Amino acid sequence: MENEEITENSGNQSGNTEEKEKVGYGAPPKSHQFSSTNQPNQEQKEKIKRTRGKNKVNRDMLRYILSMPYKFDPESKVGVELKKSFGEKKFEKLTAGQLMILKQMNRAILQGNTHAFTTLWNQAFGLPKQITELTGKDGETLNQPFTDNQVDKLIMALRENKKPAE
Repeated sequence: MENEEITENSGNQSGNTEEKEKVGYGAPPKSHQFSSTNQPNQEQKEKIKRTRGKNKVNRDMLRYILSMPYKFDPESKVGVELKKSFGEKKFEKLTAGQLMILKQMNRAILQGNTHAFTTLWNQAFGLPKQITELTGKDGETLNQPFTDNQVDKLIMALRENKKPAE
């Protein structure tokens, strides 16, 4: 879905100015976003709880279906494709989930589908570690240690219930 542009008129002393706001999937209007002052009401909280419950039921149902044995005719399209891809083996005791994995393997290996390979790899070995480096202004470290003098000033200010001087 394309992001739509919404024009919001906000008045100031010199007159009206227009601000364009990108709105779409994952980018709700500012008035609909939750913040420290804009929290969900009780009805919205209940809806969130109900949705989470449905997701668990759907996940459990999907796991059950994927664990069921898949019965197919050896001459069916699936049977012929399995024999062609993996040789003459008995596939009668495979589950639906295992057949789906074999299909992904077929796409990854025989068809050279990199997306199928990446999906299988990430499921088998996990996502690669992502290193995120955080730096301060001009590449300086974010958390510079306090000097002894700064620590002494903070302790004195806390003892006197004052705001510490910088």
